[in-house]
Amino acid sequence: MAMEAVLNALKRVAASLNQNPKARYLMEGFTRDIYLVAEDEPVRVRIADGVMDVSKAPVGEPAIVVDVNDPSRFLPVIESGLDISHPIAEGAISVSRGKVSDLVLFNRILGLS
Repeated sequence: MAMEAVLNALKRVAASLNQNPKARYLMEGFTRDIYLVAEDEPVRVRIADGVMDVSKAPVGEPAIVVDVNDPSRFLPVIESGLDISHPIAEGAISVSRGKVSDLVLFNRILGLS
């Protein structure tokens, strides 16, 4: 149930980012599937062609997989622009597949909402 809040927050932010020229510019060079996984509830963030799409979807390949150990600590990253390094340092999220550097750019894109 906690991932439902993450899903809804990401959908709101994606709608805003998809209308933002600066965000679209950054997203054009960052084609990725990012899966946020908690409680066996994966949320896919697909960034392609300068557009962000958010949905529930099974984890696919190739992708960045982020284990969200505490969804409540990840919400401020989405909603308030909290630097993603804080929940990583606290162990609230971790990257199980992919590079942490991809999350840094994802965080930068989220901050433009």
